[in-house]
Amino acid sequence: MIKCGLFRSLFKIALASVIGLSSCVQSPSSNTPVKTQQNLNSAESNQLIQQLPNSEGIKFGELKYIQAQTTSNPALEKAILEQLKGYNYCQDDDTSKGIRYFYNLTDLNNDGSQETIVYLLGTYSCGSGGCRTLIFQSSGSDYQLISSISLVNNPIIISNQKTAGWHDLIIYVTGGGAKSDYHLLHFNGSEYPSNPSIQPSLASGSVIAGKALIANQIAFDTPAPIVQSENCESTPFELMKSEGFGELKIDLTAAQVVELLGSPETKDEIVLWEADGFYHQYWYYLQQGITLEMISATAGNKQKVASIKLISPSRLKTQRGIGIGDSYTEVIQAYQQESEPENFIPSKQFVAGSIYGGLIFSFQNGRVSEIFLGAAAE
Repeated sequence: MIKCGLFRSLFKIALASVIGLSSCVQSPSSNTPVKTQQNLNSAESNQLIQQLPNSEGIKFGELKYIQAQTTSNPALEKAILEQLKGYNYCQDDDTSKGIRYFYNLTDLNNDGSQETIVYLLGTYSCGSGGCRTLIFQSSGSDYQLISSISLVNNPIIISNQKTAGWHDLIIYVTGGGAKSDYHLLHFNGSEYPSNPSIQPSLASGSVIAGKALIANQIAFDTPAPIVQSENCESTPFELMKSEGFGELKIDLTAAQVVELLGSPETKDEIVLWEADGFYHQYWYYLQQGITLEMISATAGNKQKVASIKLISPSRLKTQRGIGIGDSYTEVIQAYQQESEPENFIPSKQFVAGSIYGGLIFSFQNGRVSEIFLGAAAE
């Protein structure tokens, strides 16, 4: 579910300016100045810069760090919202459920028009290896999506090497079990690859130089505009809030869980998910077929349930009477009104509510094999 291994220092925010840029990745030679330290240019702001991490065999030349813009942009926000199927956030909702956006402008294909690179921060847009980033071509208030990239850790480097007329991107991949390294994303004629972790790593001895975008030090509570839905009369989070398995529900405290289920048979280590700024831990009740994701603002203190997963031999049922082993037809009949077609896979997966907060039923041989309650996006 949603961990994000990206913000290597969790503090402050910054404002930045619109940019045009060039950068490069090159192998060192006698004509190439190689510098082992990164050069910071933060004249635009006195706020903290998120420096690129060192990686074995990779060197740094001249690098200009550009902090993200954090001014609300309604037209851009509308374009972002179109890419967040099932997401709904209203002003009065818990801000931890909203998605904040940070952005920079740059001309990626040297056509004289600037593209917009948008970095989405939130528990519903981040995964264990990074957060989702959108790239738009823009003309005035019109935004057309070019690429949607997951597992992005900021800053984002733009190389002045090109593929199909577009500048290559360099993303630092870390977390999620991946080897920490810099990866190169080539434009394929229509878009950039969606998963940096499976793209080629920079060769040992490469020199990174140019400009690094979205260079703020960002934490889960860093001030930035939050994407808000156009229609706030109803919310897909209602199902997640109202659903549960008997007395087992989202937001139960650790003490309430232990009183209800007893102590878990095993627990994972408590881990800080750097994208949302919360400490996460999984509790396993193997004999009951229950896995709980527990979160807290500080390590181990005031934990509460963030998600619930059921597998066999669980005998628990949803509020509408669906449990492990029930038929595909029974699930459809119970939750058809709340179905999310975008993530519906006939006979394999059914989403009620939203992947940003709802029930996800998985099936094997026409029967429910797993039920997940919570947020599973990214």
